[in-house]
Amino acid sequence: MEEENLFFRLSAYESWLREEIESQRLLIEPVGRRNEVLSVLKQGLQDFSISRTRVKWGIPVPDEPGHVFYVWVDALSNYITALDFAEGGTRYREFWEGADERLHLMGKEIIRFHCLYWPAMLKAAGLPLPTRVFAHGWLTKGGRKLSKTTGNVIDALALVERYGVDAVRYFFLREGAFGQDWDFTEDAFIGRYNADLANDLGNLVSRALTMVVRYCDGRVPPKPGDGWAPATAGHAHALHAHSSAETSVVFARYEALDFAGALSAVWSSVSALNSDIAVHAPWEMAKKAELRDDLGHFLYELLEGIRLIAVWASPVMPRAARAIMAMLGLAPREIGPSDLTWGGLTPGVALGKIEPLFPRIDVEAKVRADAEKTAKVKETRVSETPVVPVGETPAAVSEPKIDIAEFARVDLRVAQIVAAEAIPGAKKLLKLQVSLGNETRQIVAGIAEAYAPEALVGRKIVLVANLKPAMLRGVESNGMLLAASLEGRPVLCGFDADVAPGTKIK
Repeated sequence: MEEENLFFRLSAYESWLREEIESQRLLIEPVGRRNEVLSVLKQGLQDFSISRTRVKWGIPVPDEPGHVFYVWVDALSNYITALDFAEGGTRYREFWEGADERLHLMGKEIIRFHCLYWPAMLKAAGLPLPTRVFAHGWLTKGGRKLSKTTGNVIDALALVERYGVDAVRYFFLREGAFGQDWDFTEDAFIGRYNADLANDLGNLVSRALTMVVRYCDGRVPPKPGDGWAPATAGHAHALHAHSSAETSVVFARYEALDFAGALSAVWSSVSALNSDIAVHAPWEMAKKAELRDDLGHFLYELLEGIRLIAVWASPVMPRAARAIMAMLGLAPREIGPSDLTWGGLTPGVALGKIEPLFPRIDVEAKVRADAEKTAKVKETRVSETPVVPVGETPAAVSEPKIDIAEFARVDLRVAQIVAAEAIPGAKKLLKLQVSLGNETRQIVAGIAEAYAPEALVGRKIVLVANLKPAMLRGVESNGMLLAASLEGRPVLCGFDADVAPGTKIK
């Protein structure tokens, strides 16, 4: 059976898809992405093949030997087959068939498959359809697209290790509108971390709890009565009055996937409470006996405001929220809807241990540390003996610029190691036979302390193919392999795809 003859008639669903999308029964967000899909519909839909015959891997098509399902048929079907759809199980009924909203969240480059192919496939099968598709943008770094090839990447694990997962999540969800492309630079990250997390939120929590320790013996102060009003006007009482409205605003933004809007609303309350401390000046109230009750009531409302802020921020910063709850003297538990009601703190309960929530990043110290690290790396590069060329005395590493003509003189080729053995009396050297496709060469490489000969056979390497032959320990070397030096240990260059021996690298 020939390829491309098992078709899905997508064109038959064109009018129906347009009606679903224009009526927003299938809600596509942001609006620009919806317009993009409607533009594709305007051009007319083409039927597509659901199978492939020239692909070796894939899910076999029943009763069609040699055919596997087209990857987007398989991938989209997984949304329900992973929920035990074929067995008619409870997970499918709970999470898909019985869900009020069937949301797909994906990158903007694949909306055509999720907004046209998938709904039509489900319609053809008589199954419930997606109700909402949200396409997020791309992360960029320094205004450039992320790319392993160029090295323009964001090491998320390193960021988390250095600054904490809550801070990383906060930055990316606050920095730009979810749905658009947004950019990362470490300077922007540190700036927002210090301003929003260390100064605004961290400072607020630290100041409030420290004052409760100083003026209320470290225990939650008395709860003010319904008719209480502070001697001086301030925001804490206003936050009490408007907490329900604020909760509605914050969680409406979350539901709309407007994370930046939700966090902006939370931080408005953070700023309000910081301002409130300045307006009320509790340290001055503590000096007047007649204001002691007002001081206690004010501090209670301040703590309660902080508790609510922790609840509002918890979808983005769950660890920080739990830490705040613990410092407020609350027992560990999962934060839920009941925590949104004002008055959740019990007077007289001892506060927990006060710890820095988001320690401020010392920018100057970081600059000095980065400079020292760079200097050490350069010093190491100069002092280390390179792995290759083996047997030659390397010159100190320098960084002169060369033009493209000079670089073009170096013939870099893919080579495959077909045999490897130790050289008697040479602790660091291995003799390798490498295939360049139409010829086999012998090279000598100083990698014996890092690689066993038997482990190298079959590996593909990068070879400098036009290097003059050299005699090393009496063995001729007809080329040079390339390797990085990781703490003095050679690491061979390789490939993330199957490349034929002899392929030119440029």
